[in-house]
Amino acid sequence: MHGMPDCTLLSVIQDTLTLDEPTKSRLIAAIHDQLPEVERPIGTADQVTAELAARVAFFFPKNGGNGRDVPIEAVGPAIDPRTLGHSVTEQPPSDERCPVCRCNFADPGDPSLALNACGHVFPVDCLDPWVNRVDVGLSTINCPYCRAQLCEARDYKGVVEE
Repeated sequence: MHGMPDCTLLSVIQDTLTLDEPTKSRLIAAIHDQLPEVERPIGTADQVTAELAARVAFFFPKNGGNGRDVPIEAVGPAIDPRTLGHSVTEQPPSDERCPVCRCNFADPGDPSLALNACGHVFPVDCLDPWVNRVDVGLSTINCPYCRAQLCEARDYKGVVEE
């Protein structure tokens, strides 16, 4: 019946609870060997490794951790912000502030981009650090104004100091 536990499996589980430790260990190893391997999407291995290393180092200071977060660094090539938009010559009003650097759009000579995803305009010098930032758990880079998705975030790895 759908939704009902398999009686055979249930009886095996109940019997397993009464086994001695060496027998339980062998049974668990045998079951583990029969489980299929699960593949993670490309790029998530470093993310998972960094998160686990950070947690181990933070919670187990006697094993090399110091109770502080593990630093992370970007992996692979930087994202070129010019691939996310097109050059514009017209700047936003000079009294309008850039949401990334919080400065006024004052210098008309600075190259700016209109983002393809939403049309918002940013100085290239501000977009570069925005799209190349590395944060644990960050999977996408979004427009600082409207949160429209711009691209996938960069991969990263934990830096474990010896």
